Amino acid sequence: INLVSNPNFTETGTDLVVDGDFPSGSTAWSLFNATLESGGVRIVNPLVGDNAYITQVISGSPLGKSFVLTYDVIATNGNLLAVEQINALELDTSTTGTNRTLYFVWDRVSSDSLVIKRKPGNIVDITIDNVRLEELGADWTAADSGVMSFVEDGLKITAVNYGVGDNRVYQSNVTEDNKSYKYTITIEEITAGCNILIFDGANYINSQSTTGTFYFT
Repeated sequence: INLVSNPNFTETGTDLVVDGDFPSGSTAWSLFNATLESGGVRIVNPLVGDNAYITQVISGSPLGKSFVLTYDVIATNGNLLAVEQINALELDTSTTGTNRTLYFVWDRVSSDSLVIKRKPGNIVDITIDNVRLEELGADWTAADSGVMSFVEDGLKITAVNYGVGDNRVYQSNVTEDNKSYKYTITIEEITAGCNILIFDGANYINSQSTTGTFYFT
């Protein structure tokens, strides 16, 4: 029995978007050059200089957290929408399709609002539907989210902090004293000279740089 929940870091939390299917009469979104339609929300800017976007406030202080945005593209003129962050994050809206995804870390300090807008320089006439925003890394706590993120296929750590122990993710109340355990870890990529440290809450019990199965008490 695996005692660790969400061992692949791929499970998500609840959907944070309200009315992501854009029902008629919804007031959850603020719209600019956009209209609610039977098949979703249509975002249109007739001139390059015109803005067009939909937005709503996301609860729970999203800054520094990892998310997956899921959406359907119902109709498109072949141009692009984007999610507003420090740098605009391009959405795949050049063709129609369902269950499109964008994985990202929220780095927009100035606002907790999810903003989906026309990508700068684009003239858009695009209808999207079934927008979902879910936090990645369910059941895990990141001690320092500034140097790590949950990505499409696992956990990515982008900094090291030898001896301090802040750069870690953890789950509480998994093991018990005086019992023996086996754990398996898969390391997809690691910088030469770096190691993954396994911590039992009191001491470092192993240091490794390769995939493998290990034992400890």
